[in-house]
Amino acid sequence: MNRYMELWRNGSALVLLGLCGYTDLKRRVVYPGWIAALSVLSLTGLIILSGINKWSLFEYIKEGTGNEGTLLPLFLKMAAGFLPGAFLLLLSRFHDGLGEGDGIVNLALGGIIGLPDCLFSLTAGFLSAAAAGLVLMAVVHKKRTDSIPFIPFELIGFLVLLCIRYNGVFCWV
Repeated sequence: MNRYMELWRNGSALVLLGLCGYTDLKRRVVYPGWIAALSVLSLTGLIILSGINKWSLFEYIKEGTGNEGTLLPLFLKMAAGFLPGAFLLLLSRFHDGLGEGDGIVNLALGGIIGLPDCLFSLTAGFLSAAAAGLVLMAVVHKKRTDSIPFIPFELIGFLVLLCIRYNGVFCWV
């Protein structure tokens, strides 16, 4: 992935998480239209920035996954990135504390940034939400059953990922 693709991908993810986190924090709702529009814009930009000069998907599949000019690795990475969001969406059907908006945002986020980065930001988001929940229970005397919006904490997790990656603390992340 070239530097421009990485900048576009990270910027798109920040805009997606920032807008959805704001609406989740203020109104406790996530707008699927915004998510769809930002996802299409982001993925279109990634395809354009990848420098592909052939637009037939069948030609890319024929060439295999090892070639640099194919769309197949990009689509496989995007499809694998959908897994955490699909799991959260399925989990939201059975668990009251997790909303469908969290799963929908993670579907879009995983498609944009890929599976490893999505899992890292999701894990860091869960840890920061748990820490905030403990502080709220201790200081504000909230109950365990009270809900807090999750997407702002996932934004914090993604910012932690960017700080770690670009400061060179863990180059393998």
